Amino acid sequence: MANVSYFEAWGMWFDGRSTLGNDLLGLSMIWWGRFGKILSFVAGAAVIVDLLGPSRLSRYSDRLTGFWRGGPSWPRLAPVS
Repeated sequence: MANVSYFEAWGMWFDGRSTLGNDLLGLSMIWWGRFGKILSFVAGAAVIVDLLGPSRLSRYSDRLTGFWRGGPSWPRLAPVS
């Protein structure tokens, strides 16, 4: 595998050539892609957590805890007589 510099890798990518089979800073390009996908997922999760806010997350965790303990967390309706 050929070692490429940061700017060489960007140049290959902009030219439309595949960077697979090359190493950047000692890691193969496949691992750089995987690392980027993980960072993308973490960033998306952070945005969702920020949009929901702490109160909604707390309510959701309470419901989830009730579900795992074996009972539903939503209020039960009283039987109609």
